Amino acid sequence: DGSLYLSESRSTTTTELQRYIIDFSNGQIYPFSTESVKLLLSSDSDLYTKYMQLSKRKRKKMIFLYIREFNKKHPLIIPK
Repeated sequence: DGSLYLSESRSTTTTELQRYIIDFSNGQIYPFSTESVKLLLSSDSDLYTKYMQLSKRKRKKMIFLYIREFNKKHPLIIPK
């Protein structure tokens, strides 16, 4: 004889993804935002100028592209 039990209490767990940007030139950790990217790109006048010419919407959309370009031009070298 199968009995059915219902429970009114529910438990849920959520996971929130947090992104950060690390500036390896000074060890600072920044929240992932367009403002942080502007700050970090300011050390590369060419990339900074191109990024700032974009509209706010485009900056948000292309943020990963500019981070990638910055990383290509300024690779992190870890000594062995």
